Amino acid sequence: MSFVYAEKYSVNNIQYTAIHSDTKIKFKDGDKLNWGENTYKAVSQYGMVKSIMIDAKHCISFAGNNIKYVADLFDILAEKKTFEDDFIYEKAFEIHNAAEDINDIEFIITVIDNDNQTHITCIKDRKMLHDQTNAWIGSQLTHNELQRMRFSTRELPKNSHIIFMQAIDSGLDDGVGGFPITVSHNKEMAAFEYKWVMYSYIGKSFLVKPGEAVPLFADAQNGGFTAEIYGDYDTLFVEIHQTDLNIVYTRKYRYGQSGEDSKYTRHFMLPMKQQRSTNIVLI
Repeated sequence: MSFVYAEKYSVNNIQYTAIHSDTKIKFKDGDKLNWGENTYKAVSQYGMVKSIMIDAKHCISFAGNNIKYVADLFDILAEKKTFEDDFIYEKAFEIHNAAEDINDIEFIITVIDNDNQTHITCIKDRKMLHDQTNAWIGSQLTHNELQRMRFSTRELPKNSHIIFMQAIDSGLDDGVGGFPITVSHNKEMAAFEYKWVMYSYIGKSFLVKPGEAVPLFADAQNGGFTAEIYGDYDTLFVEIHQTDLNIVYTRKYRYGQSGEDSKYTRHFMLPMKQQRSTNIVLI
């Protein structure tokens, strides 16, 4: 199902915009026929990036049970080449409404206008809502958990980055998980970018006695790891510190077997495994 949460928030009277998304993908029956074997295996394990910057000022995020519809939208935009914001909204809304199941595809479309202001549009439940302060698509259970954590703190957090990571790790929805990816608005560049993130996963459950410190990190033997997430428009790296491994999400490269560069994959940022010390791509 996925989970994406977009928000505007203020720090010292300066407004910021962020779009948070998980990476987990659950294929529908038969979807494997549309993917090369190596790509299917990598996406099944590491998911994909669900917030795609189609250019510096437009970010399309998606959630749902059938990502074929996302490929359809990207095909339309690629064929058109140049387009106004309203064209993106119109085509995304048409695709959402044409889906057989209301949960098959949902979109959040975030744009930067000529005055360097951002606008969040949410498309779900057969509705299109413009200029939202915050919006979410995907898992209702995960959104409920995010809101529970938000309002259980003494002071509302200025942004949802930390609690988003905790919400997608909650395990309440088995269609949500993976790495937390954030797209942010770089005001100086008047462009979207993937935000640098340091991510920590504690691993297996443990007991803490009264007076003992709560560990913020766990070793690899106990299932813990830390990951550094960084990248650019075309390529996003997840550097896992406890291993000699990068997960590279990219639309520039694909595994080189027949069928890998199909219409169902060409616009997506899909994972490849890379040995960090040698830069060799792993199968």
